[in-house]
Amino acid sequence: MAKSVEFVRNEKLLYLEVNRQAVWLNFGAVVVKMLAYVEIVAPNGRTDTIPDVWEFEGDLNALWPLIGQRMARIVMDEDSFRLTFEDGTLIRCKNRMAYDFVGVGEKDLKRETSYPTVLDYLRDE
Repeated sequence: MAKSVEFVRNEKLLYLEVNRQAVWLNFGAVVVKMLAYVEIVAPNGRTDTIPDVWEFEGDLNALWPLIGQRMARIVMDEDSFRLTFEDGTLIRCKNRMAYDFVGVGEKDLKRETSYPTVLDYLRDE
């Protein structure tokens, strides 16, 4: 079993970028790129999904209210990628072990941590 990767941050979501390849959550110092298997779980339990950005599957409306909200932490493990906001909203990308579908990096993703590949490096430690 691989270890988990955890980032504890207090960054405000400044804006979203959406293109055919990915949804980009820009927190200023941190950028999160998501391509597929995205679930947005609201504090009231409502779940919205974005199965695949490339195929235009899913509804982005659940993401807009997150602008201005603060990130509490990011956790990546064998199960999923989870980005938690201070208001209790959870963005979860379930691990399908197919390819990297989430990236976390600084500003322009020059130093990107790709999920789930990052777990392979941790298994070897």
